[in-house]
Amino acid sequence: MERIVFSDVDGTLLNTDHKITALTLQAVRDLKKRDPFCHSIRQEPFGH
Repeated sequence: MERIVFSDVDGTLLNTDHKITALTLQAVRDLKKRDPFCHSIRQEPFGH
């Protein structure tokens, strides 16, 4: 069975400096070798 992995960006993939660490980047690359991966962001309606 195939699965899709979704992840939030702020606070999950990005650290408190709003940067992705080398360790996190490698983990995402490894994950993408096995499963489809989709990152998501929360955006307020109408840009508010």
